Amino acid sequence: MSATRVIGMMVGTSLDGIDAARVHFDPEGHATLEEFETADFSEVSTERLREIASGGATTAAQLSQLGFALARDHVRALELVDPEHAAMLIGAHGVTVAHAPGDPGDPGSQGGHGWQLLNGAALAALSGRDVACDFRSADIALGGQGAPLAPVADLRLRADQDEDRIILNLGGIANFTAIPAAANSSGDLHAGDAGPANLVLDAWMRRISGGTRHFDAGGELAAHGEVDPDVVARMLEDAWFSLPLGRSGGREQFGEHWLEAFLQACPVSMDDADRMATLVAISVAAIADQIASLPADWRRGQRTRMLVTGGGRHNRALMHSLTTALGDLSVEPIESIGENGDAKEAVDFAWLALMRARGTHCDLAALTGAGRDCVAGALYSGSGVGE
Repeated sequence: MSATRVIGMMVGTSLDGIDAARVHFDPEGHATLEEFETADFSEVSTERLREIASGGATTAAQLSQLGFALARDHVRALELVDPEHAAMLIGAHGVTVAHAPGDPGDPGSQGGHGWQLLNGAALAALSGRDVACDFRSADIALGGQGAPLAPVADLRLRADQDEDRIILNLGGIANFTAIPAAANSSGDLHAGDAGPANLVLDAWMRRISGGTRHFDAGGELAAHGEVDPDVVARMLEDAWFSLPLGRSGGREQFGEHWLEAFLQACPVSMDDADRMATLVAISVAAIADQIASLPADWRRGQRTRMLVTGGGRHNRALMHSLTTALGDLSVEPIESIGENGDAKEAVDFAWLALMRARGTHCDLAALTGAGRDCVAGALYSGSGVGE
């Protein structure tokens, strides 16, 4: 492998902007983050994306317009990190507007579907760079969940010879990769979505603030609330939490309808802070349950650490509750190993793009339940220069 630069781009379930990272990969595949920015949407309305992703009415013409507008917004974001065109390949996740894969309890079953909205051909043409995108579809077509994708990069970029690591992303959905020491294939990993995180916390903050605040900064509101353990237990009775690992979730499971069910479960005596604290407790309990259910022999190393990425690591109430719930497991921001926790997912998609450009199988089937491994992603030529 020769040294190369790739731009990774990520829009998470929280829809809080376009993360863009320029990453340098050396001949051994080690990643160095050179530039990172989060760009606001310009042409695209976040509220409109949220409505569509939540099942709101739309038309084919509107979706087509959004796909092109998202491409233009991505160009604006990538110019912030690579104005000199040092990177000629982009890996872009797109915006998840539908995620309905097959039953994770029936690996290999077909009939699922999903859509990460972004016109990749337009992005390639406008940027003058090759674009890899639509990373989930092939896996879903083969009966997999199409997610998680992060473990592919976690295994290559974050495995350690002596240390067991749990990479926890606190994005819209909480998802994790448990990597035993000296892991060398996806068959060694345990990964999946644990449950809701910022998706529901942010939705509650938007609701009680009338849309003037989009998240609970620092977890301040949650820190002043009292948790109702009965509500936590009731919400965790949802059948989704009993699905086996490899499961994936999104707005279909934890959108506005889920928040309404949560509010109906709350006693009228609970105030806004109590409800926020209880939402945090649900997220933490779902994560702790998944970690506790890992096979007893998954650990091989001299120590075990949980390394936390995503916006949720800035929520002090969430991090404190997580540390308390996990007992003797060390919980640290991923910055403790020298990574940027806000850029992590964008870096992952830079790696996935490099794999796609080289036609490398992603080794996903062991994690997603697909019938076989595949090359993930569609590739659009914009630079005229192949790998």
